[in-house]
Amino acid sequence: RRGRGNKDCTPFDQIHGIQILTKIGKVSSNSDSYQQDRYFYAYEMNLVMHDGGRNHVMSYTNKDQVINDADLISQMTNAQIWNGIN
Repeated sequence: RRGRGNKDCTPFDQIHGIQILTKIGKVSSNSDSYQQDRYFYAYEMNLVMHDGGRNHVMSYTNKDQVINDADLISQMTNAQIWNGIN
């Protein structure tokens, strides 16, 4: 389940794979004298359904945590991890 209140649910038998990806995030700070942009790596986890659809699970800033969570879901669902961050 994901979310509060009205939760989205994905049955385990519909999960074909677990996709983890790297993306680049940006934080901008503005002041009267300058503007500074800072960039960082972020990681995204998606569940890939048998029909090819994808359900976004969560975005992370910690690489080890996304790998650990993907491994835990993989053990529960017997779905393969598609690691796009290494």
